[in-house]
Amino acid sequence: LKEKGYIVILDRFLDSTTAYQGYGRGIDLDIIKKLNYFATLSGKYIPDITFFIDLAVEKSLGRILSRGEEINRMESSKMEFFEKVRNGFLEISQQEHERVFRIDGSETVENVFRQIETILKSRNFL
Repeated sequence: LKEKGYIVILDRFLDSTTAYQGYGRGIDLDIIKKLNYFATLSGKYIPDITFFIDLAVEKSLGRILSRGEEINRMESSKMEFFEKVRNGFLEISQQEHERVFRIDGSETVENVFRQIETILKSRNFL
């Protein structure tokens, strides 16, 4: 899609699968890696950039609850699960620091936007 000039934005993809299913649920990371490879047509559709908006688990759940929305199955998981998922994202962002960018989610919306915008400009996406 990049060669055609398209930009595709997703809120969940390979890294989320790895963090939630591999690190969070304990599914073998090699199996997750093989499934991700298969799902992306042998690695043809790997994200150019992934933004990991990092926020402490307690703050994240507090934000979800403050919205007054109904809690879904995933959000009703135990804190331990979300700590494992967050640690998975941290690990992924360290292993793939050229592609995965950790953004401090405790910053203001404006600062988070500016950080993302700066990265996109530095990579010539904007």
